[in-house]
Amino acid sequence: MHEVHHLHAFLALALLLAIFGFVVYTTGLQIGSVMGPKLQELESASSP
Repeated sequence: MHEVHHLHAFLALALLLAIFGFVVYTTGLQIGSVMGPKLQELESASSP
């Protein structure tokens, strides 16, 4: 009986981790597309 409970807990944790990773990844892409040009401008302005 405990094995079934552990399996369900593991699957729930794996699902939550997958969702969290997906949210972080898509948020990073959105931030990159919004802030990318400004960061490139700052980087080229600070280069010697």
